[in-house]
Amino acid sequence: MTNKVSRTRTGDLKQRRSRRGCRNCKLRKVKCDELRPHCQGCRTYGVLCNYDANVPELQLSTEARPQKLLGNGALAMRKVSRAPGPNPRVSILNTGAMGGFTVPFGLDHKRSRLLYHFRTCMAPSWRDARDGCLQLAHEYPFLMHTILAVGSAYERHLTSPPNVPSRRTFSEISNFSQSTSLLGEQLRKSIVPQAKDAIWACATLYGALLFVAVDATSPEEAWPLKDSACDLDWIPMVDSKWVLWNLLEPMRPDSIFRCLADTYADLRIDAPPNGVYGVSPLLARLCGLDEMSTAETNPYFEAVHAISQLTGPPESREYLARVLAFLSCMSQSFKALMASKDARALLLLVLWYNKAGRTVWWIEMRARVDKLAKLGVINIDERTSLTTDLTHDDLNSNNQEFQRANQAANISLQITIWLSPENVPKFFESLLPVYEKVIAEPECTFFEYYEDLAEPGKISWVENWYII
Repeated sequence: MTNKVSRTRTGDLKQRRSRRGCRNCKLRKVKCDELRPHCQGCRTYGVLCNYDANVPELQLSTEARPQKLLGNGALAMRKVSRAPGPNPRVSILNTGAMGGFTVPFGLDHKRSRLLYHFRTCMAPSWRDARDGCLQLAHEYPFLMHTILAVGSAYERHLTSPPNVPSRRTFSEISNFSQSTSLLGEQLRKSIVPQAKDAIWACATLYGALLFVAVDATSPEEAWPLKDSACDLDWIPMVDSKWVLWNLLEPMRPDSIFRCLADTYADLRIDAPPNGVYGVSPLLARLCGLDEMSTAETNPYFEAVHAISQLTGPPESREYLARVLAFLSCMSQSFKALMASKDARALLLLVLWYNKAGRTVWWIEMRARVDKLAKLGVINIDERTSLTTDLTHDDLNSNNQEFQRANQAANISLQITIWLSPENVPKFFESLLPVYEKVIAEPECTFFEYYEDLAEPGKISWVENWYII
């Protein structure tokens, strides 16, 4: 009897302690330590503690600061203020409002919408891993904020006009900031096995978030037209992620990422040991590749082969793997060329943007302004249509008309050249030195025979070049 009474009193005491806890902890159904003015549970979760009735539930904390985890300027966040407003709550599980998507207890409608965007923006091959990430997010606040940031970025992608650059939203910036702050605290502790998948999920999603972290709305505001080190932070992020691979072991049997084993295995460039098999002759000559070229002797080798393999349906899993392989397999020498604004390296990146943007939304968002800026560095910034009759003297001289076109060509460059068949070989020999900064996609280069109306019976060649 004594033990029974003791247990009852203990239970009463627990209930009384729970009633004195903050509303956030009650909403999240976790034990509150009742520290004032801010309990540890709210600090860990990154929200303002709300003993005070004037503080809304799960209001993001302004105390957390972004951590520079990866490179200089990796998370250069702009200060954004927002007036407090109504904060409607979802107090029960809702399995119908979002097409079968279960809204977690304690999330408001806006965050529930962002979780829905996260579910819809992931590739089909990520479905099982995505669901595992959503489950882990309720245990690890840093992952929850990462997912909300990705959902915010995708919402920006959906709501902004096509091909129009857009700045990051408050939700995108604040959730990214909260995530990096909380992840920094997690990494200062010993990594328990249960946290490995959550950390790897963050590392993977950070790559996408840093890629869309472009606040420029015009080419003039973006690197390389404007020096901004943070615009290249996605490069060390790629390297850092693979450093974590052996530490976090995402392919271990109990990992939620085990289902992506085939996808990760496809993240490679199937380049030959040497040579230019499958590469456009113009692209090979532009980048100095020949039959003896290798990855060790030519810094463009792997990038050229990676771009040349981007063929087939853009919606296929194979195409997506080839797109991401370009990011994962860039050599250090090629990255150094990009950082030094090398014209050929930037043009290869622009070609990849154009191919990859068709299948990956977060690449397309960056490409809206980035590829224009990169082409601007190499004087490719306005439309040019050049039509001329070439003679033997033209082909053997430093033609001024070609020089002017070289300075005025653009991403939509279309050149129409009228040639007699005997001049075609000489034309190519003359054209490449003049247009050394211009590159054509192999499948977009074609020839047509044209009968000159002024001289019936005379056959000329028409060539159309499209850079993008």
